Amino acid sequence: MRFSLSVAVVAAVAALGLTLGIIACSSDSDDGPSGNTGGDAGAGGDGTGGDDQDSGTGGDGGDGGSPGTGAGPGDGGSGGGEPQPQDCVEIQSLTGAFASTQYLDQYGRVVMQVDITSPTFGGNDIDGLDFAIVDSEGTFQLGTGANATAQNCDQCVTMGIDYDESNQWKPAKEYFAASGSITVTRESDWEHVKVFLHEVTLREIDSNGAFVNNGECATVDKEIQFAPFN
Repeated sequence: MRFSLSVAVVAAVAALGLTLGIIACSSDSDDGPSGNTGGDAGAGGDGTGGDDQDSGTGGDGGDGGSPGTGAGPGDGGSGGGEPQPQDCVEIQSLTGAFASTQYLDQYGRVVMQVDITSPTFGGNDIDGLDFAIVDSEGTFQLGTGANATAQNCDQCVTMGIDYDESNQWKPAKEYFAASGSITVTRESDWEHVKVFLHEVTLREIDSNGAFVNNGECATVDKEIQFAPFN
């Protein structure tokens, strides 16, 4: 089980400053259309005839052509931004949901974990969701306020891809909950907990806990019943 690392994973999230899209658009602007050419010059006037000895007077010059139409402004390019939920991979099924008060992290939060069985995000190693929850029940917003970053969150939700058992269960990639909400209900104790993740988007983070530009993302909308870890 990943509980041998659950503390390390969550503590590393807090201690190392780890703060879970895939599509971000460029913001280049398109060039505007070219302007039209000016109008043709007017025809010259008729000259006055001269006598046998003098030359005739030249006609008046024609009116100038009308000015060309100027080019309009170019269309703006699409703005960059965070990946949207419709661009993310949806987590479809979970298994092995365990909670344990034996593995509190350095902030006294209850550590919980559940493995992702579908889809497979990386290679053949385990993918999973990890939770670190303070001693409080209710509904809490993710990605804002006390849960804005992975450095110090009250209801931490992270996702790890390809946990490596040979390397102290460290994940190859990690994601952090950037939006959505979590409802926590304790039943008899903190080892019997029900969690409802509502429209949660997890975005990829780097080793410093910052969201990765154009990084990957996942969504989850599920109720999870945790059992004690023995």
